[in-house]
Amino acid sequence: MEKKWQAEVARIRDATKLTIELLSCARDEWPQARRQYEQAGGEIVRTYRKTDRVWYVGIPRDEWPAQARALLSLLLSPTETDESGQEAWQAWLRTCLFGETGETAVPTELPWQWKEPRGCFLLERTHADTPADLTFWQELLHDFFAGKPLTALVPLDNRYLLLLVPLSLFSDLDSCGPADRQLWLDWAAGLHELLSSEAGETVRVMTTLPVSIPRQLGAAMQRFAGLRQALQQYLPQVMIAATWQHALEQWAASLSPDTAKALAASLKPHVGAERLSADQIEIVETFCAHNLNVSETARALFLHRNTLLYRLDKLTEQTGLDIRNAADALLLRLALLFRQND
Repeated sequence: MEKKWQAEVARIRDATKLTIELLSCARDEWPQARRQYEQAGGEIVRTYRKTDRVWYVGIPRDEWPAQARALLSLLLSPTETDESGQEAWQAWLRTCLFGETGETAVPTELPWQWKEPRGCFLLERTHADTPADLTFWQELLHDFFAGKPLTALVPLDNRYLLLLVPLSLFSDLDSCGPADRQLWLDWAAGLHELLSSEAGETVRVMTTLPVSIPRQLGAAMQRFAGLRQALQQYLPQVMIAATWQHALEQWAASLSPDTAKALAASLKPHVGAERLSADQIEIVETFCAHNLNVSETARALFLHRNTLLYRLDKLTEQTGLDIRNAADALLLRLALLFRQND
């Protein structure tokens, strides 16, 4: 195949006077080589794997007109191994996470054969100018999970990595069970601390309930997509989160900008959210987070219960809304939420 492409690339270059090249790299260097080539403005139009090497045909994206680019599929011989099973799944997972248009069907070739469900974590690097050092991350995670091998650490792009861990590697599952939500938040917190301290990066860790088979990853990635958007838009300070949390923020982030703007405008005359102090906003958010429970909110804020009741009364005087009423609490939360994007 590589000899055939070499001849075809030479003919295309001579006929078009445009830059096109046939390159190769070791198979284990391919993910990094591909990222570097694309970051430099290149576009890979064909790939082919042979034993331990990857051959690929690339062009400078900006140099090729659209019409000339469309002819390449006719001029270059196709190969049935343009995308490995692993890369086809990576492309599908990216589509599910980022909401990209295009084919979203589950790839037919499975890169993993699972004998047990997987814990599922989405790792978001806050500074992603360069790819993560996957070898170093794998070593850290190997030690973190008691020196047992991981199933997959899948880079989706420079910023996001998907971590899939067999349930047998979680030492506390016997006492908690795979549906225990606090368990997965605790493991997410441990991963956040590990990567932030040992990898020297600020890493947001998102989790969802375990995935039983690879084909269920699409639904998991779509859940991560809603959480990711909500955190970026409304909760940038939150570094550990689960897909079942922050439902109101996830709903708000799913709205179109025009709808969100209209809702914010409709709430403004009825709720004086813009006049609330930072302390009052903290009270509103903490009170809602503790299901409108006065005693739990007072403990969380380190306030005497009577002090909190006094401040809630002052909040009612200022806004005309009694946050101890669920409907009024929702109005206040919405007003504060949409105010962030004014």
